[in-house]
Amino acid sequence: MGWEWRKEHLDIMLVPIGLLIMLGYHLFLLYRCLKFPHTTVIGYENHSKRAWIDKTMQVDAKDRGMALSVISNHMSAASNMSSISLVLSSLIGAWIGNTSDSNIFTNRLIYGDTSASIISIKYMALLTCFLVAFASFVQSTKSFVHANFLISMPNTDIPVAYIENALIRGSNFWTVGLRALYFAATLIMWIFGPIPMFVCSVIMVALLHTLDRNSLPLHDFQPPSSRNLFKKIGEEITTMTRAFEHHERPNGNESRPTAAVNEQNRQLQQLALNNQNQQQQQLSNSGVAINNQNLQQQQEVINSGAGINNQNLQQQQQVINSGAAINNQNLQPQQVSNSGIDPK
Repeated sequence: MGWEWRKEHLDIMLVPIGLLIMLGYHLFLLYRCLKFPHTTVIGYENHSKRAWIDKTMQVDAKDRGMALSVISNHMSAASNMSSISLVLSSLIGAWIGNTSDSNIFTNRLIYGDTSASIISIKYMALLTCFLVAFASFVQSTKSFVHANFLISMPNTDIPVAYIENALIRGSNFWTVGLRALYFAATLIMWIFGPIPMFVCSVIMVALLHTLDRNSLPLHDFQPPSSRNLFKKIGEEITTMTRAFEHHERPNGNESRPTAAVNEQNRQLQQLALNNQNQQQQQLSNSGVAINNQNLQQQQEVINSGAGINNQNLQQQQQVINSGAAINNQNLQPQQVSNSGIDPK
């Protein structure tokens, strides 16, 4: 009796191929994250988080409330995802333990192996993915809590690398939890048969390859320039002026403000413009003062060099004069001897 094709063979062929496609893509993504992190969204986000921690630790501990709120939001998200994973794991466990009718799908709706052993394997694999996601999200919450403690610690010189490691570790566990849920999504489709599971694996890998790819260059995150600072100050003053206009606008049927309100608004706008001009003038004056100081230093260096040259010339002239005097003293006895007069 030869080999005969049956629909149960689809589970043996398509399910391992779909799982290998998912596993192979994630191994390729891990290689890119380790060797070429700037080409992945995970590496780009980790670079931004390191820069965020570096800038956050440059301010005082009492001014890090915004950073603590950001970490708290990450903790809340990880806690919610861990709760969802635990609830789904409990549902799958209750489903497996249901002795009344564990196969709610009829054999006519599923084109594949519908034996009791395969159904148990499906539920066990799905339960494993949800448990891995739950453990990953719990570890992510733990790392974020540790980073929160380090950021809020006052009067200490904590190395920035410690906080970066805690934050990046929490982000990595968050990513592992999400990937476990992606695997669980493909295994859920296996309940409906091996063909939906294989198609879901291919579509999932195509979507993840598009979402995990990064084409943006890594930013240096330098502080803003003074021009942008003045622009921001001007925008804030304009916003305050508009708020004051809205607050002082009269109620009732009157649609136009009074002359006194118009005069106050005009004075506020003029004051804001004068403040902005004064700040720009101070910036330009500081630049001119720095240039004048540099010119004075250069002039002092030139004058000192000229003084040193004059001193050297005077020393050389004195040496020449002393040499000429010595020569004159030597010539006088020779002239007396030539004239025949006794020098005594």
